[in-house]
Amino acid sequence: MQKYVGIEIFNDDTTPMELVVALFESAFCLDANKAITRIISIHKNGSALVVIFDEEYESAIMKRFTKLNDASPNPLRFAVAADVAFKKVLYVDPKAILSTEPKKFPPEKKAPMALIFIALSICAGVYFALRRW
Repeated sequence: MQKYVGIEIFNDDTTPMELVVALFESAFCLDANKAITRIISIHKNGSALVVIFDEEYESAIMKRFTKLNDASPNPLRFAVAADVAFKKVLYVDPKAILSTEPKKFPPEKKAPMALIFIALSICAGVYFALRRW
């Protein structure tokens, strides 16, 4: 009988959602919608299984996840759940994950365009004020 292992993530109120989505996309090849669905479940319940996979791939997938999680400015608390029941919605194909190169993580921070516009407006205002003075 096939055995499955899962990764349970615990909720924290300090890690930005965008960072967790990027981690799930990079570590488990989840799309943004699936990642957000799992994040909401973690937030509602305090913790949740994020993915399950075949037990034989546990070492390789955990190595990949741990490496990316440790690179995060806010590493997530997690636990490995052994002998979990198969749930198709949580299952990830370990071969597909391990055959793809993880995305760059943590993602580069990009300032929102509104903040850039405000900063430029302030600089321009100060420049013209000093020029008249």
